[in-house]
Amino acid sequence: MKIRWLLFGWTITICSATFGDNLQSFLVTWDPATLSNREAFDKHLGEQADSLLKLWRDEVVENVYLNPAAEPNIKADIPTVAFVIRAKSKAKAHHILKDMPYVQHKVIDYTLSPVGSFWLGKYDPSIFNKPAEEQDTVTLINAFEVPTGKEQAAIRHWEKARDFLIKQPGYISTKLHRSKQPNTRFYLINVAQWTSEEAFNQAIKRMNEELKPAGNIEGMQFYPGLYDVIRG
Repeated sequence: MKIRWLLFGWTITICSATFGDNLQSFLVTWDPATLSNREAFDKHLGEQADSLLKLWRDEVVENVYLNPAAEPNIKADIPTVAFVIRAKSKAKAHHILKDMPYVQHKVIDYTLSPVGSFWLGKYDPSIFNKPAEEQDTVTLINAFEVPTGKEQAAIRHWEKARDFLIKQPGYISTKLHRSKQPNTRFYLINVAQWTSEEAFNQAIKRMNEELKPAGNIEGMQFYPGLYDVIRG
């Protein structure tokens, strides 16, 4: 069926996109039971596809999912489509959707459900199934010199950076370590893994641009470095 294959083409293309900002995500589902005019559905299908692709290119739409089989008890033989839209609020998401042809012409209704901010990307077992020395990852080791009395402030500083970085493409994991010896030079050491040096550098660049930190804690020094694992 022509409609199914066209929509399926959207899915193949759009699911390959990757995003790394801090907007909220909302799941959009179209309800086939509300289809008011099949002729209008077919008439505006091309415009709808163009609108959706434009939103994807503008990094507003994240993924599109298709169930090509029509739902039971639905007279119109159309697939079920859902996608994720990214906006600052639910009201902003509705404002974006109102410009889509199917909404403008009242062809079919949609539901909008908040799913929050991006947390984890696609799991790639190939990263973890290799011996440590063969993994295509980089390790960040960042040692902190923390002045006496600034320990909790240093941890909050790290947590703020962590909360941003875990949402970025290429992030794998991070652990903050605290010394058992309070008078040691490096009171805190952060160890993180990223898929590549480029992914890490891009994430740090975005963090510096978006968070615009007012400056480090007085007296605290950082000694970051990127490392390759060479032995397991």
